[in-house]
Amino acid sequence: MHDSHVHLTTQPLLGYQQRALENFVNQGGKYLLSCANDLESSYQVLDIFENNNVKYPNLIQNSVGIHPEIFHPDNKEKDVLDQIGHLREILKNNHTKIHSIGETGLEYYNLLNRNDIDFERREEAIEKQKTSLREHIKLALDYNLPMSIHTRDEKDSDFCTKEIINIIATEGRVTLKGVMHSYVGDQKYLNQILDLKFYIGFNGILTYKSGDNVRELLKKTPIENILLETDAPFLPPQSVRADKKRTIKFGQPSDITEIAKVVSEIKNLEIKKVFDITNENYECLFLN
Repeated sequence: MHDSHVHLTTQPLLGYQQRALENFVNQGGKYLLSCANDLESSYQVLDIFENNNVKYPNLIQNSVGIHPEIFHPDNKEKDVLDQIGHLREILKNNHTKIHSIGETGLEYYNLLNRNDIDFERREEAIEKQKTSLREHIKLALDYNLPMSIHTRDEKDSDFCTKEIINIIATEGRVTLKGVMHSYVGDQKYLNQILDLKFYIGFNGILTYKSGDNVRELLKKTPIENILLETDAPFLPPQSVRADKKRTIKFGQPSDITEIAKVVSEIKNLEIKKVFDITNENYECLFLN
């Protein structure tokens, strides 16, 4: 099995890292994509890889990038091109250890409807995010790497999703590959995303009572276009959230088993078949 999106650099998972990796491997874990969300964590994922590659060879793949929230109006000092310049240096010096660009994308949640942010600051933040996404795409194309894309809209809005699809279609030169990580957008965009040759990442939201829209999306997504992910330490599955006696309340890569069971049930496939096909998908995207 695999975990196509995990933040090993984020607490509390960072402090539990060795146990989490051991649990994952003991349950049959084969691959995981260790994702950064800023420059500091881009260096950290490489350190984690170096520290664990002897014990767990070929287990960890690395994704470096800058999350769109870094360019939120509250982070006034973040210059896009300066950040991208540093990211380009990381890639230049470590490209043989890097398997993906991300997590990056657009994040409009709690941005468009915030009354404490005036129109000018909001538009500046949106333009910074768009510029960052375009620059990340350039890096992905320069190094022939796939992308891990974040998209999150305001409730009842689809601006973010539409703009991401447009930017990828315009800037991706047809050759760009990647995954829409934790996609919870409107189902009407699914075919457009698949036409871009992007995968859809499904995680613990599948197990939530509030996850009906994601379960419906899963029904309509071919298994050949699915990747499994945890987004750990975020989005722990329902069993973790509901167990009041459990001391570990955050997500970890071994939670993939519970996510895969839901995929198995909804797709009416044996769980081994789910793992076999989605592992092939992972290899095709991140290891070819």
